[in-house]
Amino acid sequence: MSCRLPMHIVPIISLLSAMKIFQFCKPPVGVLDPMMLQEMENRANEVASQVNLMLDQIRSHMSEFTELTLQTVNIYQEGTESLKEAFESSIENSANLIMKCDELDKNFGSLYALRDQVQLKAA
Repeated sequence: MSCRLPMHIVPIISLLSAMKIFQFCKPPVGVLDPMMLQEMENRANEVASQVNLMLDQIRSHMSEFTELTLQTVNIYQEGTESLKEAFESSIENSANLIMKCDELDKNFGSLYALRDQVQLKAA
């Protein structure tokens, strides 16, 4: 009497058998390959160097951005101050022009009266 296993169980048993064989081939726990450790250390040093380089570049770019932002703020401030002075000057000039026009209007008041008299005599 032979016992046949279902087909879906055979691969599992083969895997378990392979795992038992592999257990006997594994190096003892705690023993590490010195070459692998050296390779890992070399790669870690490379990654650390690349990270340091990247951080230096970021620091440099941030410094440039800060300088450009400061320049932009200064230019904006100067432009705003210049615009304020131009508006104040324009308002002052407009007020002076209105005062001179009022003076001329008062001075021409007597001329208007004279004009009216000349027009009456001419008519």
